[in-house]
Amino acid sequence: MGKIKLLYVEKLDNTIRLQSQLMVGKDSVDFILEDNVLKNWCYKNGAVGFHKTDIPYKIVTDKKELIKQKL
Repeated sequence: MGKIKLLYVEKLDNTIRLQSQLMVGKDSVDFILEDNVLKNWCYKNGAVGFHKTDIPYKIVTDKKELIKQKL
């Protein structure tokens, strides 16, 4: 599996909000980079929320870069 492309949405304090989907807005994101630790929104250990993940990723700044990517 190659690196997933994550679109930079915004930075809040020590958290960078990232989105992996083409429909992007500031209302919701599915990844965050918090204190340099990548986390994704999912159900894990009996709780829904942002949980640490170790998938390889690349941060992009243009939605056009999300159009083609290996998943």
